[in-house]
Amino acid sequence: MLEFTLLEVEENDYMLIQNLIRFYVYDMSQYTEWKCPPNGLFGGADDQPYYFGRIPQDPEDRWPDGWSGKGFKIMVGNEIARFCLVRFYSNGDVHLNDIGEFFILRKFRGKSLGKQVAHAMFNRYRGKWQVRQMLENRPAQTFWRKVIADYTKAGFLEKTEFFPEDQCELVVQRFESPTRP
Repeated sequence: MLEFTLLEVEENDYMLIQNLIRFYVYDMSQYTEWKCPPNGLFGGADDQPYYFGRIPQDPEDRWPDGWSGKGFKIMVGNEIARFCLVRFYSNGDVHLNDIGEFFILRKFRGKSLGKQVAHAMFNRYRGKWQVRQMLENRPAQTFWRKVIADYTKAGFLEKTEFFPEDQCELVVQRFESPTRP
């Protein structure tokens, strides 16, 4: 197991996360029909501004009312190892946590860092969670099933569901993290 530090992103981390998102999108292109852009640089997350307390300029990239987000960078020693972008929905008595994006640099994969970071997030924001994956991204589905099953002692629900905001069907796991450690 690797020791890591979980740091909430700050304004000066915007380009760091934008650059890492390019690798994330590149990795996901293995499971999608996304083509390499003419300039060779994959795009970032259109909703990234939300994780920095901003609102995207393009109305099509805006989240529905009730959603907000926070971004985290994960350090191993003095080296960036991954990022995690978490979304929160709150409307009256309804509260939901959602993993928006979750990426680990290849160098740090297979060392339980992903599981450790996911469990840290689930503990940090206790309550109802949903974790979604693209239908084509079977490795992500396998990863999340194992991580969530370990965290919840197999107490989660999974189904395939259409998400209007993403305009596609996604595999989703739902569970609740304990209100106390």
